[in-house]
Amino acid sequence: MQSWQHVRCSCSPQVEGSQGRRLSSAYHPGSELKRRLFIGNVSLRECMAEFLGTFLLLAFGFASVAQLIIGNGSLVSVNFAWGFSVSIAVWVTGTVSGAHINPAVTVASATVGRFSWRKVPHYLLGQYLGGFVASFVVWAVYFDAINNYDGGVRVTNGTKATAAIFTTFPKPYLTVMGALKDQLLATGLLMMGILAMTDPRNTLRPPPGLLPLCVGFIVTAIGMCFCLNMGYPINPARDLPSRIFIALAGWGKEPFSVNNYNYFWIPVVGPHLGAILGAVLYELCIGLQLPDVDPKTPLKKSYPKRLNTFFSFFLLTQLLFTSDAHILHCCVLFLIFPPPSPLYSFIVFLISISLYP
Repeated sequence: MQSWQHVRCSCSPQVEGSQGRRLSSAYHPGSELKRRLFIGNVSLRECMAEFLGTFLLLAFGFASVAQLIIGNGSLVSVNFAWGFSVSIAVWVTGTVSGAHINPAVTVASATVGRFSWRKVPHYLLGQYLGGFVASFVVWAVYFDAINNYDGGVRVTNGTKATAAIFTTFPKPYLTVMGALKDQLLATGLLMMGILAMTDPRNTLRPPPGLLPLCVGFIVTAIGMCFCLNMGYPINPARDLPSRIFIALAGWGKEPFSVNNYNYFWIPVVGPHLGAILGAVLYELCIGLQLPDVDPKTPLKKSYPKRLNTFFSFFLLTQLLFTSDAHILHCCVLFLIFPPPSPLYSFIVFLISISLYP
């Protein structure tokens, strides 16, 4: 995603203490704490933000898969967990680095001129380190549960396999070309959605506060549609660092030797190629065809709030009274007709999720 505009922090007012003392907030922009801890190097700040964002994304995601494999989770809960983890990561780090949290997104954005190649190395460094640390943290939290499930024998296949908590593996029928096509399409769709939602010339783009939620919906939709073949990696930082970690943590060479070493590189190369393809297609078909606009001039919405409200209520009724097959359809409607305010959207989704297991 493109970097969001940085939000300037307003000065926090001093408040009176219980005994008449004037107390200043520890996070006051001019406080001594901020002067000591503020990092002046922009590249380092962005690297730290990408590290934290990728860590949040994968900590939630890996934990949801652990619930599925060794607990009582479901595939639907895993898909929604991955989507919401993307949203949380973007909300937390978007104002600092733009929350790419995906090396494929970073490289593809630079390829089509939406991002500086100079920033690519430290973005990728933060993303891959975040993936490795997230693998370690989830492994440490679920260490006892994994031991109880597999008896301490770490394997990548069979009824007691646990390696899939941290990385992806292909189905037995999947060929190398089939795996590549899977990642080309899935990651291409992801990249096209991200570019459309962050394009300042797109009058239907979501408001900034809802952008993380909408991007999360794209990931959820991809999970619902492309999970069958290989678990939709679509992010090299989601697969390669964790594969290295579990190889060091007891699973041996099996995470790399699967399919005679003809798979482990696909979740790395495939998403990069797919994201570049999706970015180029979007620019050729949409981006280059849109009129240029002044980035300082806010675009007017092309649909009234009443129409948004109507479709939001329609979404809620669809979620409550239709079958599982309509959930993706409802998410698409929500992307096309977002609610009039972030608070309203949260109310709709909290109600729908609580009433529709």
